[in-house]
Amino acid sequence: MLYVHNMTIYPGQQPEGSFKLLTNGTNSVVKRLIKITDKSGKNVTINNYFTLVPLSNVLYTNLKLTMAGTLKNKALFSPQLFQVKSTILDFKEDPNNILVSYVQKRNADVLMLSTLHENDDIDSRSEASKPKVLSSTI
Repeated sequence: MLYVHNMTIYPGQQPEGSFKLLTNGTNSVVKRLIKITDKSGKNVTINNYFTLVPLSNVLYTNLKLTMAGTLKNKALFSPQLFQVKSTILDFKEDPNNILVSYVQKRNADVLMLSTLHENDDIDSRSEASKPKVLSSTI
């Protein structure tokens, strides 16, 4: 079961007044939202706009939080990593992250970055044989 812990409106640009002092980068927005959960060992599920490798590293190493989220843009990663009908990819540049590419339909792959999961296990309860990284988060 998922619960909303904290929420803010992301206007893209801060309005005039006291909010104008706040930076609006993706890292800053996420850090403001999770401020009260720092070092609690909890997992943060993030949508594709905010899912970034540097942010996942900061959350994992500095704030002791795990993160899972879908990736918006496959272009951020080396094309050699992605093969037709690829399933599990271990993200080699950083030992804290696992990168999953799941192709359910042709030309409709889902990319997910996670510091919560540690291996490429397949969910046996899933009819589609999805990786646990996907079935336990999405």
